[in-house]
Amino acid sequence: MAKQARSSRYEKIVDVAADRLRTRKKELEIELGRKISLRDLQAETGIDAGSLSEILRGKQPEVSAGNFFTLCEALKTDPMKVWYGDERRPPRRSEPPPASVERPTHPPPPPPRRRSK
Repeated sequence: MAKQARSSRYEKIVDVAADRLRTRKKELEIELGRKISLRDLQAETGIDAGSLSEILRGKQPEVSAGNFFTLCEALKTDPMKVWYGDERRPPRRSEPPPASVERPTHPPPPPPRRRSK
């Protein structure tokens, strides 16, 4: 199996998270009774307006955790809900966890000493 680039592995969830962020932005605009511009978000988060646009459109898949949490805070939403949905936790893995490896209870023997001539 070929190894996928990190950004392509998370493409679907990034699109879903971006959709949730856009929806939350619209909800907040209704609550506040005014439009929230990218410049408003930029002033509040410190994230460049161009980057914000890409994040909200799902076109910037490798967003730093700090920027993601800052944006969620500015939009007054739970980052876990944005990323995982209403369940707010990661889905259970379908495959079992790897078997644990038994560790020795005693330290390994010291390496053999070299004899001097």
